[in-house]
Amino acid sequence: SLLGRDTRRVSNHFIMPGAIDKSQTDKLFVEKYDATAEKGLAPITIPASDVTLKTGVFVGQCKGPDFAVIIEGKIKNLTISGCENIGVVVDDIVTTVEIINCKKVQVQAKNSAGSWIVDKCDRTTIYLPEGSVKDKAVVVSCMSSATNVLHSTPGGEDMVENAIPEQIQSTFTLGAKPVHEVVIPDAE
Repeated sequence: SLLGRDTRRVSNHFIMPGAIDKSQTDKLFVEKYDATAEKGLAPITIPASDVTLKTGVFVGQCKGPDFAVIIEGKIKNLTISGCENIGVVVDDIVTTVEIINCKKVQVQAKNSAGSWIVDKCDRTTIYLPEGSVKDKAVVVSCMSSATNVLHSTPGGEDMVENAIPEQIQSTFTLGAKPVHEVVIPDAE
């Protein structure tokens, strides 16, 4: 149920206005939705009854503000590509969350999501679930700026915010392997 938006259901995925139909098995698509002129939108909700462990969800070319996608249930993977000023909330992800070429995107996993890729993004905020942080959550960042990762403290009373470093210093010396170090600029 896409909460009153002009959409249509095709096979096993949702087609948003202006979207290209890319029907594939076990894929759900939310594409090319521009909410810049709309206020107070209800989130697009993909119910647990529409997903399985084999379902991959693609959110692409969507613009906010006030644009959110809620994915209920456990899915295989989530890809967010070319989006701006949106939020995505998902219950569980078995493999990977990919955030590609996005600006000002917030993604929250509620129960589990241990592998994240942030590629060519600006101002990305990731909310890691406590269960994933206990086991081990991995975030790989490439050519991205202002990426912040938040997770709860032990006991869940507060949130901790960690920035992903943007600068790496590489030192080369004749006859030795290169040394790569993260550079954290002094905050003055």
